[in-house]
Amino acid sequence: MVEAAFDSRTTLPANLEAERALLGCLILDNRLIDVALDQMPPAAVAQAREAGRPRRRGEPDEPLFFSPAHQTIFSAILEIYEANAAIDLTTLAEKLLLKGQLEAVGGAPFLAALEEDIFAPGQAAEYARIIVEKWRLRRLIRAAQTIADQASGAGAEDVTSMIESAEQRIFAIGQDQRSADFVHVGEVVADKLMEIEERSKSGGALPGLETGFDRLDQMTGGLRPSNMIIIAARPSMGKTAFAMNIAAHVALRRKKPVGLFSLEMSRGEVTSRLLCSESHVSMGRVLSGKALKRSELDALHEAGARIDAAPLHIDDASTLSALEMRARARRLKSRCPDLALIIVDYLQLMHGGGMRYDNRQQEVTEISRSIKALARELEIPIIALSQLSRQSEQRRGTKDKMPKLSDLRESGAIEQDADVVMFIHRERNLVQGDGPVQPDMACVRIGKQRNGPVGDFDMLFHGEFTQFVTLAPGG
Repeated sequence: MVEAAFDSRTTLPANLEAERALLGCLILDNRLIDVALDQMPPAAVAQAREAGRPRRRGEPDEPLFFSPAHQTIFSAILEIYEANAAIDLTTLAEKLLLKGQLEAVGGAPFLAALEEDIFAPGQAAEYARIIVEKWRLRRLIRAAQTIADQASGAGAEDVTSMIESAEQRIFAIGQDQRSADFVHVGEVVADKLMEIEERSKSGGALPGLETGFDRLDQMTGGLRPSNMIIIAARPSMGKTAFAMNIAAHVALRRKKPVGLFSLEMSRGEVTSRLLCSESHVSMGRVLSGKALKRSELDALHEAGARIDAAPLHIDDASTLSALEMRARARRLKSRCPDLALIIVDYLQLMHGGGMRYDNRQQEVTEISRSIKALARELEIPIIALSQLSRQSEQRRGTKDKMPKLSDLRESGAIEQDADVVMFIHRERNLVQGDGPVQPDMACVRIGKQRNGPVGDFDMLFHGEFTQFVTLAPGG
């Protein structure tokens, strides 16, 4: 039961003394504005810049300063500061007067009292930190109140959506961190040199995560932490199989946790593919319902035991927003601190969430940026599968049909955000006899690599096992 007092602003965490002290510091010494801003989340500062206007979607629902007068004064200080003008009692009063807000904050005497208060300018950063801390607590309390109010009136059928909404609210508060600051390169040099030396002593170990494909690992150095890797192809070229082969190598053979967001296939379909790929039992025979040989059944059971022991986690939600993906990935990371890889199959099936976009391109741009931000936050590689436009199929000649960066569908942001972009193209065997299914020759092209070479290499694709195989030297 939520008490009525819970709604009162007087019960919410705040430190009015710290707010007054900070404002006084900023008026006394304008150089301290940068010091204060360094402690404040960008979203809260952006909201304070335009105090008094309606809140936009995605912005914090609680002002940074608890006192409306303090928030208004801080907003005026930011306006003057951004205009590269000096801030003192005269310019601040004039700005508030022009905006019709001077009397609302208490007039010139109130401003003068701010400067006359006893405070320590050297503690400006600490005052700002206290203000932000109280602001975050107020946001948390208001989110809890909203969740409680909504839950008390929700029906049984609304529970799942209510939980999702609650997670989004708490997640949004957790995301409002202070902005990163400059770091002197000297702080990084020592760590990098040590990393290079250790790699050299280990006999040239990959700096990134092994994929199981030697040629790919040689060209990329493995899948590097914080990287967004795009695997793009036209439908039925094998991009899901390629990604699943990498997932199987990491989870089954390297025993490292992998998270798979499968928006296109159910967890049952994903598991069937894994079983056939690991057992080398024909997918066609399994799906057709034909009687399987004892050796095939044994191979499937052996593969099932290996898969069962593997740290592979599947989320097969058919609809997924960028915010939901980030929340679920963070929960998986908390359960598996050594999470090594996340795969999204595939990017164009995601949606941007509740926000409205002018077109699909803007929505895909936001999704792409969210995936890249998540990779950096969790410090792991994320593979995102992507569809290609029909342009490659309409070009003449086999070489001309090989995909390129301009073929990525719906947004140039995918190309910009990605650290690595790979394309898969193969000439499919359309006619098969009654004998063993012949593998297709596949070409994998690295069309973009931020920290490495680009180029092509050939592989074989065994469609009946949904498995790619690296070619031996000489083909």
